[in-house]
Amino acid sequence: MTSLDRKYLKYIIGAILFFCNFPVATGICATQEVSAKTILSRMQESRARLRNLQCLVEYDDFQTYSAKLRQLRMARKHQSSDKVMEMLNRVESDLAKLKPGTTEHGFQTQQLIMDSGGRFKVDLKAGTYDNSGKKGFPNFSSFKSVRLWNGETSIQYRKGNVLPRGSATITRTRPMTFDIFRNPLLSFGGTFMTSLSKAIEQRKDIDVEKNDESGTFKITFNNEQERKNIGIVDFAKGYSLCKHELYTGEALSVRWTANFEEFGEGIWFPAEGTINSYFDKPPYEPQTLSTVKVSNIKINDPNELDINLFHFDLPKGTRVIDAISGIQYIVGEPMSQKLHGVSGVQSIDEIAKDTLEEIAKEVEQKHEEIEIFIPKVSIALKKRTLFILDFSDRKLISAPDKPDSEKTHKYLTKIGEGDIAWDGTVVAIRGANILTTKQESNRPLTLARGKWSGAYKLPEKVELPYSMLIVTKEETNYLMTVRKIESGGIRVTYRQLYLEELSRYKQESKDK
Repeated sequence: MTSLDRKYLKYIIGAILFFCNFPVATGICATQEVSAKTILSRMQESRARLRNLQCLVEYDDFQTYSAKLRQLRMARKHQSSDKVMEMLNRVESDLAKLKPGTTEHGFQTQQLIMDSGGRFKVDLKAGTYDNSGKKGFPNFSSFKSVRLWNGETSIQYRKGNVLPRGSATITRTRPMTFDIFRNPLLSFGGTFMTSLSKAIEQRKDIDVEKNDESGTFKITFNNEQERKNIGIVDFAKGYSLCKHELYTGEALSVRWTANFEEFGEGIWFPAEGTINSYFDKPPYEPQTLSTVKVSNIKINDPNELDINLFHFDLPKGTRVIDAISGIQYIVGEPMSQKLHGVSGVQSIDEIAKDTLEEIAKEVEQKHEEIEIFIPKVSIALKKRTLFILDFSDRKLISAPDKPDSEKTHKYLTKIGEGDIAWDGTVVAIRGANILTTKQESNRPLTLARGKWSGAYKLPEKVELPYSMLIVTKEETNYLMTVRKIESGGIRVTYRQLYLEELSRYKQESKDK
């Protein structure tokens, strides 16, 4: 029997077992109904076989002039922040270079390295094609960035039209940006698996339908935001998610499709795919159409991954803030070294603000759900770590004192950043307000208003997850959900709400 014969025999046997509802390798018996929990477990088991990965990911993004103009107008309608409006003005300037009826063709390439221990390095370049099809046409969105975490140290670097010399931050904290930024594992399975896991945990109605002809499972459920998810899971390809659709009401918002290939026994990886997003209001036209191609794929290097792979030499001229050593400097200019974080040194504050602001702007999907850990105020102040969450820039920032102090209030007002903190209560800062949602009306928040902030106490013996509506100083609405409360802080998820979603969560009456 040839190797090709063995390969076909393997699939024939797999198909027989599947159609008999008796996949021995997965442990599902013949009389057992295949549940969403069982399928999720098989998907997780398949992913767990991937110990390390190296690959090149190429995204090609297409957006018509009319779609980009409509997207820009929607963004202007829902934003009041001067900082965001400035960014939109730059986007509009780029849009003026296009002619009605044309299509903007953008690209993004990622050199991706990661392992199961959480280490990663993403070397990314992004821009647009010019009329001749050449990469690198300069505009506001063109940039190069490197993010890495080697298990002990984080480097986040960015260089582009906004930061022509380049800037970097060095910390001891693993960047959350990797877990929300698009990558093949996240786009083609990871996001769906997370939503399905939460739906199972919350005992939502989940429909599982087996298609005997294609050998797939169709899984349908609503996520926490009551948006319908439909996933097609291919049993023969290691329970890979070959298609995922996300709806807003009855309107399709995003569709992911992927072609999985086998790399080693039982390891399936997305080699190519598409990510198409659509406007969820009439007319239901495409918003962005993206193709994804993954090449140079190397999985489960038997020598594991050397620490040197998770390294990046900062280019000469890069402005650096080293939070570990407490200094700020420019690479290649020894005399530029200064202490970082010293009271009264305004120039350092400005550099820090500019650097972190530009890193945060790389996350383009403002309404995507973000997960982050917020340290407890007392612990953070003692360790001199970041502890105030800024929703718009999706980051934690520092403050000179407790969030309810006049000193902190004046500092945050001056820089125009900072929304909430955690000190055992959820502290609303800089004029933000927190409201009990309709869904939590039977267990409302309790407000203790201070002179410079408001402290919102969670219900006694609170059951998690617990959601609340947060309205920032800029009058932007966010839905935040407390997932876990620890001695050192809280883990939350949040996302910006569209105006049309607000009525689902906002009550007419105010919290007591």
